[in-house]
Amino acid sequence: MNNEILQRLIECGYADDAGIAAEVVGEGGNRLLLCVNGEIVTLVQDDMQKVFSDSIDKLQDLKVTGLFGKKVCFTHNGTFYALKVKGGKTLVEYFKLIV
Repeated sequence: MNNEILQRLIECGYADDAGIAAEVVGEGGNRLLLCVNGEIVTLVQDDMQKVFSDSIDKLQDLKVTGLFGKKVCFTHNGTFYALKVKGGKTLVEYFKLIV
């Protein structure tokens, strides 16, 4: 993720200075951004519109899989998300710590 996108996420309050954010690809091939700001996880569309923002403990069935094709999977409010992470080593490590 480039610095300009990360700065926009920080300005919107979706991410913080720790920079725990990454580009992800949803099941339909749509590009999204997954961000963490403290205990809050936010999924954002490419145009910076929020899909959801909620406490990390509201994510159910959380799984982090793959060595090279990394995925973060979870259910939020009854919707299942399987997100392929592009880069995002810090984001993947964060989710591995809480699984």
